[in-house]
Amino acid sequence: MRFSRDNLLRPDEVAAVLGATPKTLANWRCERRGPPFLKIGRQAFYPLDSLNRWLDQQEHRQTKGSKKYADRKQKRQMVSSAPGGRPRRPDLSFPPTPRRTMASR
Repeated sequence: MRFSRDNLLRPDEVAAVLGATPKTLANWRCERRGPPFLKIGRQAFYPLDSLNRWLDQQEHRQTKGSKKYADRKQKRQMVSSAPGGRPRRPDLSFPPTPRRTMASR
């Protein structure tokens, strides 16, 4: 694959396409996430064809009839079935810690 300046995008250009910030792209590069990039000196560039391939791989199709969707919907209904429509909070009743008084110091 040959790279030319015409098909290499700067991080700010890619960020505008993705609706992210250049800082987010920098974080993704450190975490080895996000679109593939080239490092030339201290600068990062994104090949256009690699970016398009990465975007194609990010497409997720979710149908309402899928099992994953049904499981998630069922969990959401269980959580939000508290009185008043508010989600239930987990029971965090721990035994109280003894309070220190001036005499116990």
